[in-house]
Amino acid sequence: MWISLTARGLTSKLMILVLLVTVFGKTISAQSPTQEEGKSFDWLRQTIGDRSTIEMSIANEKMVRYRAMLLEHKMTAFVKAWNQLAEVTNKGGWDARLAKKAGDAFHELEKCEGWYVAKSNSNRP
Repeated sequence: MWISLTARGLTSKLMILVLLVTVFGKTISAQSPTQEEGKSFDWLRQTIGDRSTIEMSIANEKMVRYRAMLLEHKMTAFVKAWNQLAEVTNKGGWDARLAKKAGDAFHELEKCEGWYVAKSNSNRP
């Protein structure tokens, strides 16, 4: 019976030793990757790089759509203000408040990034 308990103790100690060697062996091998594992890390880095490129492309596309929407909104505001002023002037009147509103809308449209700015021509008199 005493031999049986000693064998059990030895077996459990042996199992613990095998478990520790396995865990530490994997930890040590994980710290020094082989060439094949290095290639898998390169693949992972490439995948992350591709993902960030795709995310940047999506972000740029969203920014372009936002700017286009902003330009369209400012154009609509200007056209609406201009039409209101045109109605009043067609009836033979004048409204300084509507004229200022149309002018302000036009200047806001000019400030927008989508607004065309002509290059100055130094040859012009």
